[in-house]
Amino acid sequence: MSEYLIGEKKQNIYTITLNRPEKRNAITVEMLMGICEMAESQTGDPEIRAIILRGEGKIFSAGVDFNSLGAEVGTCLGEAGAGGAPLRALIYRFQQYFNRLEAVEVPIICAMHGRALGLGIELALACDIRLMSGNCIWAMPELKLGVIADLGGNFTAFKTSWTIAVHGDFSDRQRLHGTTGSRLGTGELCLS
Repeated sequence: MSEYLIGEKKQNIYTITLNRPEKRNAITVEMLMGICEMAESQTGDPEIRAIILRGEGKIFSAGVDFNSLGAEVGTCLGEAGAGGAPLRALIYRFQQYFNRLEAVEVPIICAMHGRALGLGIELALACDIRLMSGNCIWAMPELKLGVIADLGGNFTAFKTSWTIAVHGDFSDRQRLHGTTGSRLGTGELCLS
């Protein structure tokens, strides 16, 4: 379990908090594994009716922690003789974390505020319900670099009701605000 996650049960709600505000809740590999383990562990508790995923501090999440992921990608790229197989295996492993979250039988509500960027968006999309503050801004910064968000968010976006936002705002490398997201369906509810 990651030191940057806090799990707390209050009555029928279990809250998972990304607790790394000094790094803008950048998500490490260990955090992603921990989120899955914490959420899955609640399915055996008959008292739990919902899981809330939230971020501590000014923003929900700045996305991936490149220091954490960089070491893994560097290892994959160092194995050039194997072609792209190691990198594809790494991407597949990350996709499985999101699949695990989607399979949790307790509803997961993602409560976002401030910013939700890159991997933070993909994490939100693996949840059942997304709540956004009015000031919440979604963005996929990797699109500006020509990198495809391929850890599961694109596929999940098409399964959810917000295809318009993906083809409009995100593919044009723009930011999506909470109030706009609510109108387009990226967030089920926008709290102003």
